[in-house]
Amino acid sequence: MFRTLSRYILCLPLWWVVSALAAPELPLWAAASWRNDIATVRAHIAAGTNIDTVDDWTGKTALHYAAEYGHLEIADLLLANGANVNHRDDDKATPLYFAAVGGFVELAKLLLVYGADINARDKARETPMDGAVFFGHVNMVNVFQQYLGITRYSYDTRFYIEATALAPGLYGFLNKKKRIDSRLFQLETSGDLVHWRPMKLFDTSRPPFTFKDSRLTKYSQRFFRLQPFTMPPEPPVNRIYSTYESFEAKPIDGTLDGLDSEWATVDFVFNPGFEVVEDGQRAKGTFTFDDLTHAQFAEVDEGKWDGDKDHVISIAVGWNTDGIQLTIVVEDDLHHHTKEGADEGDAVRVLFTDASRGEATGEYLFALVEPYLGDGTLYDKNTMANTVKGSVVGHTKQLAGNGEFDVVILRTQKTIHPNTGTTVYELWFSPGAIGAEVLEEGFAFGLGVAVIDSDSDAPGKQGWSGWGPDSVVLETNPGETALITLVGDPADDDD
Repeated sequence: MFRTLSRYILCLPLWWVVSALAAPELPLWAAASWRNDIATVRAHIAAGTNIDTVDDWTGKTALHYAAEYGHLEIADLLLANGANVNHRDDDKATPLYFAAVGGFVELAKLLLVYGADINARDKARETPMDGAVFFGHVNMVNVFQQYLGITRYSYDTRFYIEATALAPGLYGFLNKKKRIDSRLFQLETSGDLVHWRPMKLFDTSRPPFTFKDSRLTKYSQRFFRLQPFTMPPEPPVNRIYSTYESFEAKPIDGTLDGLDSEWATVDFVFNPGFEVVEDGQRAKGTFTFDDLTHAQFAEVDEGKWDGDKDHVISIAVGWNTDGIQLTIVVEDDLHHHTKEGADEGDAVRVLFTDASRGEATGEYLFALVEPYLGDGTLYDKNTMANTVKGSVVGHTKQLAGNGEFDVVILRTQKTIHPNTGTTVYELWFSPGAIGAEVLEEGFAFGLGVAVIDSDSDAPGKQGWSGWGPDSVVLETNPGETALITLVGDPADDDD
C-alpha cells in the first residue's frame, strides 16, 4: 500500500508539469488581445481550453479581442476551432461590432462568412453598421450595405432556406449618420453553377427572408445563392423569361460536323423559360419570378413531359462575317417522327426578325424523319433529301426569306433501357438568310426557336420547348422572339 501511495505522490508533480505545459498561464482571451500571441492561442487550443472562455472584467471572448485589435490570423484560427461568432460581452456587443468600429474589413468579412449577425444590437441599441458609419469606415459601410448571407439551410422533412441582409434605417451617431434604404435581393438556384434561375424575391424591409417547400426531390443536387435584384430597364416585351429575352452573341469559328466542341458551356442557354398562357397548353418544369410563372416545356393534347430525362435543350448562337451559327442540343428519350407533316414529330423551327421584332425576315424548319443509316450518322442537306422506305429522310425547309443556309443533324441513341439519346442540330445562315446585308458588331435581330417533341405514345406535335417558341411553333409571331446582338470582333477570335 505504501509503495502504491508513493507512486501516486511521485507521479502527481509530473501530472502538474504536463498540465502546466498544456495550458499556458496567460489566458486565451489575453493572448488574442493586444499581445497578438498566436503561439499561446494554439497552445490553448491543443490543450482543449474552452474556446469561448471570457474575460471576467468585460465578458469578452478571445474572438472579441481578436476582432477589436484586428488580428485576422487569430480570428481565423478561433473560428475554425468553433468559436461562437455571435457571443455577446457584458455590453451585449458581438465581435463584429468591434471589427466594424476598428475598420478591419477583412476580419469583418471573415466573421460574416461564419454567420455573424449583421443586425445585432448591444445594450445601447447600437449595431456594427452604427460604428462603421460614425468612425467613417467607408469600405466597411459598403461591405455591410452589400452583404447577403444564408443563415440556415435544411433538407430533411422539407426544403428550407433562411437568409439575412442589412436592415434599412438611419445608422451612425450625432452628426455622422447615413440612411440605408430598403433593397431587393433574390434567392437563385443552379444545377451547374453556370446558369442560374430565381426562386424568390425578398425586400430587406420585410423580414424574415425564408423559402420552404415540401417537395424535396425538386431541390436535390442543386446549388443556391443570393444576389442583388436589379430592376430591368424596361418590362419584358414578351413571354420569354427576362434573363434570356436579350442575348449577346459572340464570335465563333466552327464547322458543321454534328459536334458542339467549338462552344464553351457558358455559351449555351439551357432550357430558357417562357410563359404558357394559351388554352390547351400545360406548363411543365415551372419556376416563378416576380409573380410570373415560366415553363421549360409546354404540353398539348396527349403529350406528356417526364422531366429532363424526357426532353431538355441547350442552344448556342454565334457569328462571324460569313454568317450566323446556331447549335441546338436536344437530350431526350427517343427520336420519333410520324413521317407525315414536316413538324409532326421531333423537329426544330427557327424564326429571324428585324431588330424591332416587328417583321419576320426568315423562317426555317428542320427535321430528321428517317435515320436509316443507324446510330451516330451525320445527316446533311443532300442526305436528308433522299427518299427511303417511302419517306423523305429529313426536312430542310426555308419557309420564308432569302439567302443561303446549311444544316447537319446527328442523332445518337445512348441507351435503350432506360431510353436516353442526343440530337444535335447544327445550323448556318448567311447574312441574307436572316435579312441582313452584312454582319458586324452591334447588329441586332430577333431569334425564335421551337423544339418540337414527339413520342410513340403521343405522336406528332404534342409538346415543345424553345427560346421564345411562341414566335414560330404554331404561327409566326415576331414579337415573341429574343433580341440577339452581335458583340466582339471575329478577327480577334482564337477559338
